[in-house]
Amino acid sequence: MWLERAIKALAMKKAGRTGQIASELKIWPADKVTALLQTAARIGDAGLFRALNLLVEIDHQSKSGVGDAAENVERFLLTMANAM
Repeated sequence: MWLERAIKALAMKKAGRTGQIASELKIWPADKVTALLQTAARIGDAGLFRALNLLVEIDHQSKSGVGDAAENVERFLLTMANAM
């Protein structure tokens, strides 16, 4: 999942392991790492974790019959767009 990769990539960058991100996280072509890191940095650690928690909550709601799955995903995307 993109959010998990973004969280891991940001942690690896902070640990000084930028050169290993593409291979460890299986990002191909490797030049996509720069864009991933820029986006992850713009959202920030807290924002990435909030997004992941929100997505987990939306998944739970969809699977437990709360709302329509498509509407739940749409709400997630709108929330992310407003946060950026």
